[in-house]
Amino acid sequence: MTAVDQKSVATKRPRTQSLSRLMAWIGGEFPDDIPSAAEVKAVAPPDLEVRHEILRLELEAEVARLQAETDAILAEAVAEGRVVEIPGDAPPA
Repeated sequence: MTAVDQKSVATKRPRTQSLSRLMAWIGGEFPDDIPSAAEVKAVAPPDLEVRHEILRLELEAEVARLQAETDAILAEAVAEGRVVEIPGDAPPA
């Protein structure tokens, strides 16, 4: 073969769909397709009940963190021999 087939070089071959979406995004190519209902639902914010549960768990974790911090401060005070009055405890009679 000594000649290049100009017709095969001149025609642009269509891109195959083998490129992953990530590779297409990195390459600056954005698909023109419209997301499906499942894709839209996958990135939608959670419903109200789920948001309430997330908030409840966050608050529960914050209470646990503060309780642990309080326990650490009290343990440090006791170890140093400081007198500690715990709020809510009745004074010794």
